[in-house]
Amino acid sequence: MGHDRISAVKGTVTLDGAPVPEGDIIFLDAGNQLAPYAGKIQDGRFEFQSTEGKKRVEIRASRMEKLPEGQTGAMGETEAPVDYIPQRYNLDSELTAEVTPDGEGEFDFPLVSK
Repeated sequence: MGHDRISAVKGTVTLDGAPVPEGDIIFLDAGNQLAPYAGKIQDGRFEFQSTEGKKRVEIRASRMEKLPEGQTGAMGETEAPVDYIPQRYNLDSELTAEVTPDGEGEFDFPLVSK
């Protein structure tokens, strides 16, 4: 079946119609037999290589947000990175991708925050 073959994958990630400025996208083997492959999201686009087959896709991105009034970080900072992609796109992800040898390898993930 060629499950150890590597194919190029690329595509876009948007949240509520806007490109995700930066983040991580991970292709996990649906059968947990193969190592995960990951790439960086830059300006809503990603491009990396993954093994072929059915994948579960996780998408993560964080941004600096002000901490609630009166709270500070360990070094006194007033902002902290907050993961703003909903869990249904990472920890509880139902996103999938089928990486094929002859496919375009182009995947678009239009995420919504609500």
